[in-house]
Amino acid sequence: MPKFDSQVLLNELKADVNRLEKDFDFLLENNDFSLLQTRPEKNKWSALECIEHLNMTGRYYLPKIQ
Repeated sequence: MPKFDSQVLLNELKADVNRLEKDFDFLLENNDFSLLQTRPEKNKWSALECIEHLNMTGRYYLPKIQ
C-alpha cells in the first residue's frame, strides 16, 4: 500500500476548496440566481441542491473527523 504525506494531502485539499469557493463566488456574482436553482433534467439535482447536500454532510461528518 502506498504511503502518503497527510500534510501534503491536506494542503492540496485546502487549495481545492479555496479554488471551488472562488469559482462559486464568481458564479453567484455573474449569473442569474434562478439558474442555480434549475434542475438540468428530471430526477437530477440543481447546483444549489448539490451545495446544500455538501453542507449538510459536512455539518455531520466534519465534527466527527475533528
